[in-house]
Amino acid sequence: MEKILIVEDNATYRASIYKLLKGEGYDVDAVADAITGIEHMGENKYALVITDLMMELMDGNRFSSFVKRVSPKTKIIILTGQPSAITEIMAIENKVDKYLTKGIRLDVLLKYVQYLVSEFKNGAENTKVASIISVTENLELNVKAHTVTHNGVNISVTTKEFGLLYMFLSNKGNAIRREEFIEEIWDKRFEEVEERVVDVHIKILRKKLKLSSIVTIRGYGYKWDE
Repeated sequence: MEKILIVEDNATYRASIYKLLKGEGYDVDAVADAITGIEHMGENKYALVITDLMMELMDGNRFSSFVKRVSPKTKIIILTGQPSAITEIMAIENKVDKYLTKGIRLDVLLKYVQYLVSEFKNGAENTKVASIISVTENLELNVKAHTVTHNGVNISVTTKEFGLLYMFLSNKGNAIRREEFIEEIWDKRFEEVEERVVDVHIKILRKKLKLSSIVTIRGYGYKWDE
């Protein structure tokens, strides 16, 4: 059976979906937050991710954006108890396959699961996300451990510096706007962020890595150019 990941902070609801899918023979992982979900994505390939929308640390839309970036073929269902036009539009923009309201009957949810898993199996098999991303023979990024190694030496980086580096390596050769870094790495619900903050963090990252691969694009942002 294909693997399914459940990301839901409500323990009771998470357990009910887990029991439903396990009873149907699916190989299921269930976690309470998106950060743990990201770690699981680094170790497994999933046909389907079922995620809550409103969660601390990282919400379901931001998590869905991450999933589609690292594993484009994986199907996604967002479940929410507070549906709104804004979050549904965001879900569509993040290529979420189904945006459903909590309270949906479990037998109906199961039908959506079966349909999306079938769609996944009929499409191209998704690529397993490597736990370790090798940029060059001298630089490695460990997604699971959140560590960076350069010339065999561990480089101490903050969570935001790690996020910047991960975005660069996931989009090598592509220009990334400052606004995109802020959207993915900073939680604007809890902190006000100016674009200048991105410049400061990248300056520090350049100094730590002693690499010239991070190229400034004036008036736009940055890109990783090997």
